[in-house]
Amino acid sequence: MVSNVDELSAHAGEARGVRGGQEKFAAMPLRICNRYGLNDIDLDSLHAYRNQFASYKSGHPWLGAEDTEFLHLLGAWREDRETKENGFTLAGLLMFGQWPAIMTCAPLYFVDYQEQPDEPDTSVRWLDRVVPDGTWSGNLFDFYRKVIRKLTADLKVPFHLQGDKRVDDTPIHQALREALVNTLVHADYSDRASVRVIKRPSGFEFRNPGALRVPVAQALKGGENVGENVGETDIGDFGSYQAGLALNGI
Repeated sequence: MVSNVDELSAHAGEARGVRGGQEKFAAMPLRICNRYGLNDIDLDSLHAYRNQFASYKSGHPWLGAEDTEFLHLLGAWREDRETKENGFTLAGLLMFGQWPAIMTCAPLYFVDYQEQPDEPDTSVRWLDRVVPDGTWSGNLFDFYRKVIRKLTADLKVPFHLQGDKRVDDTPIHQALREALVNTLVHADYSDRASVRVIKRPSGFEFRNPGALRVPVAQALKGGENVGENVGETDIGDFGSYQAGLALNGI
């Protein structure tokens, strides 16, 4: 349970270190999912991403690429030079795919957001919930967009000017974004446990499947990344929001 900025920042640092304990997990997002095409991608998700990309990186040479080439440039589509196999990577499908395609390629994938009351109540287990239920794509990009709005909806925003512009961002907003992004990027989607994000009046809880690849003390301290979940962090730098290809301001 996380209830203040310092604890939330520490939790974000912990999430940064959470990932699968085996070397094969680090390469798993780059795995090519055969026989998947643009029909398996949620084009609304992809085009929303492209709009954010264009807003954040106006003038970038990738902006003029067709959708398939853009996905290739992001690393969502790749070719294995040895086997000549080509297609969407697992990371690409998780990021932009439609639910049926995701479930075929990653059958244990599941993401879950819940708003819960502080006091346990058998009659009211949750007040609001977001899960892949067929009413939306179910992919990571859309899950992030839906959930970050709900996590930050009730946060107080003090009046603060930077120059002549009001700044509506706070350290809590920033820590929540980092904790959510790291929870999604460093999850082991081959694990039976789901990604779960819980919001309560007293704080926030982030859980993802996988094992720590650094000591707990080092994970809490932060500052050391081991074995990034390559593929998902490469797609628009979805993992860090800091390399210029990020989706800031969603």
